[in-house]
Amino acid sequence: MTQKEIDEIRVREAIEKIRAPKPIYDATPGLPAVPTAKNWYDHWAFLLLIVVALIVWVAVATNHPSAPESTQGDPSENAFYAAQSFVEKRLKAPTTAKFCDYSEATVRADGDTFVVSGWLDAKNEFGVPLRLHFSCSLLHEPAAHQWRNLSCSVSE
Repeated sequence: MTQKEIDEIRVREAIEKIRAPKPIYDATPGLPAVPTAKNWYDHWAFLLLIVVALIVWVAVATNHPSAPESTQGDPSENAFYAAQSFVEKRLKAPTTAKFCDYSEATVRADGDTFVVSGWLDAKNEFGVPLRLHFSCSLLHEPAAHQWRNLSCSVSE
């Protein structure tokens, strides 16, 4: 063999050594494996991604109107938002619900009892968008600062 052939073999071996997969852990036989710096960084980035995803999920899940806790303001409008909260509990996909505006709904009051009627667009369990109509009878309990659902119906 010539010196040139020997040099070519050494170059090929060096290239193969560079291209060979590196071990995930630097370990000496008989000693516990210690993660390499790159391996630690990979786990850190993955955990950061999970934390960010959880924050986004919580922000999206809590970003929908619900019944106001206070009795301040117009009781009819508060009844409308309380009815939305009760209707959402009956839907298969409550996060897809888009309710009509308060001005388009009908709210009748008789003392502390309110009847709220309106419409909403929501998807069913198959993901098909539907126009639904709802009617809820609610009792306002000012002392407890809450609304009680007497009856609630949702139909197409």
